[in-house]
Amino acid sequence: MAKIKDITIIDSKLLRLDVDAVKGDVIDLEEINQVDLSMLSDKIKRAYEVEFNKILESEKVKYSKDLENKVLQKEIEFSGKLKEVEEQKLKLSIELDNVSKKIKDEVELRKLEYMNEVNEKIKNLELELQSTKDQLKLSVIEKEAELDKKDLEIKKLVLEKSALSVKKIGERLELWCNEEYLAYSQSGFVNCTWEKDNDSVKNDGDTKGSKADFIFKVYANEDFNDSNLLTSVVLEMKSESPDSINKKKNADHFDKLEKDRKKKGCEYALLVSELEWDNDNDVPIKKVQKYDKMYVVRPNYFIPFLSIIEGLGKKYQNLLLKRNEEVIQFKESQIIIDEFEKFKDDLISKFIDKMNKDLDAVIKQAEAIQTSSIKIMEACEDMKNRLVKNCLNKIEKLDITKLIRKIEKL
Repeated sequence: MAKIKDITIIDSKLLRLDVDAVKGDVIDLEEINQVDLSMLSDKIKRAYEVEFNKILESEKVKYSKDLENKVLQKEIEFSGKLKEVEEQKLKLSIELDNVSKKIKDEVELRKLEYMNEVNEKIKNLELELQSTKDQLKLSVIEKEAELDKKDLEIKKLVLEKSALSVKKIGERLELWCNEEYLAYSQSGFVNCTWEKDNDSVKNDGDTKGSKADFIFKVYANEDFNDSNLLTSVVLEMKSESPDSINKKKNADHFDKLEKDRKKKGCEYALLVSELEWDNDNDVPIKKVQKYDKMYVVRPNYFIPFLSIIEGLGKKYQNLLLKRNEEVIQFKESQIIIDEFEKFKDDLISKFIDKMNKDLDAVIKQAEAIQTSSIKIMEACEDMKNRLVKNCLNKIEKLDITKLIRKIEKL
């Protein structure tokens, strides 16, 4: 017989053996090892849940009543606010209707005024357009008549030009050169003179006397006398009719021009020429190699050439004045003068060579690009002015003081 201890009390009526038993085994209730409390726990839990639900329901009822009271209060407040809003809405609606009506009336009025203004402008524009059309028609008629008149004048001038003698054509070139000089002298060529050569001079052995067209002189100041003379140029203008059969060359006039230079006591000789336009190697300025101080220029370049001569004269005027006062008395001084004269000739020659070279390049470009001829001619003019300016700057930078000091030391 054995004692069974492993027994679990399930409830007040049930016990459960947790080990195997045989007949005769006894159960000692005082030594039972386990008690199943799950039943008790379930009862306590169920009781707790019941009590919690009672409290929860009570709180729900209480909260619901409070919420209903608050909602009711908010509804009352909202109703008041809504009433105020409705009143404000009605008031704003009335004001908006009034403003809308006022704006609509104003817009209609402005629209009517604008349409009237537009219609008035359209009428004025139509009148102006019609007037412009009438003026254009009249202008076209006048221009056509003027063109017909110009055509007649051109034809008349062509006929007159073909009938002009070489002398008259040359006189026209002289007149043009004279007008160009007078126009430029308004702001340039200070202390310079420009005279028509009317004095015919005959040397020994000459059958008749000769004279040039113009004489240009540069002086040190406004006292135009020989002691203040810095340099001078004798000028001859030559032109001829394009239809002339017996065409002249520039070289045909060199001998006479050199004689005139010597007769008039001028330092330089300048042939302003319209001859030999068809020469393939034509250049605007060139040195006549046979004569020391003779040059040929196209009419448009004779003013820049005279500017160079003026600049040279003004630059070494102190040296020339001292020479005129006979301060230079020694052979060494004359060497200095000769060197300076060579510098002048070289400077002019370099200027001419540079200009001719640049112009040749520009002319070739003009032949290749005919559509750009106007721009190219402007470039030529700009280049001409730039070269003249550079040459004058070189003259200005030349330090003549050193030469004068050498002379004074001698």
